[in-house]
Amino acid sequence: MSEILKITKLMAAERQLFEAIKLFFEEGDPISIHTLTSASLGILNPLCRQKKGFDGFIVTKKSPYIKEEKRKEWINFIRIPQNFFKHADNDPDNTLEFRPKINKYHIIEAVSLHEVLSEYIIIEFYIFKQWFLLSNPELITKEAQATYSDFIKKETFDSNDYSLWRELLNQGQRNIQRMNTQINGKPWKSIYNT
Repeated sequence: MSEILKITKLMAAERQLFEAIKLFFEEGDPISIHTLTSASLGILNPLCRQKKGFDGFIVTKKSPYIKEEKRKEWINFIRIPQNFFKHADNDPDNTLEFRPKINKYHIIEAVSLHEVLSEYIIIEFYIFKQWFLLSNPELITKEAQATYSDFIKKETFDSNDYSLWRELLNQGQRNIQRMNTQINGKPWKSIYNT
């Protein structure tokens, strides 16, 4: 490994997010998944705001992906763990009842922000997005459901069987050849060649 890594803020966010997704499908440590994803969001949110004038999808009150009747519950659910795992200044002796389920919502937010910000789509992020859409039909609007890829529709996947999704991640680069070369006018990339 090189002694010096020269990376952009976007590259740092991509690597953190990729590792969080990999850990997620490996059913790894939920605290690490949350921390990596939150760090990625800590870069992606300001970059989107500064470069695109855009303030987020899911953690905003006006998210197009969350049903209106679930919105208030969602906003309350999303905020507390991020601060707990990052700070101990005001509450060094507190404990948290953490629900690892929240990780999938943070990851999809980061994936969505990356799509807005970048000129390409990272296949590993897209794979997570497809898993999220398939495994959360109770939350997803019809418009969001329409974004399922032909790749996912043609295959029969059990969204709760993570081994299938791990295999898709492991095949990353090869999956690009199986899919269209672009989606929404953006080229595909694998995290391994960013």
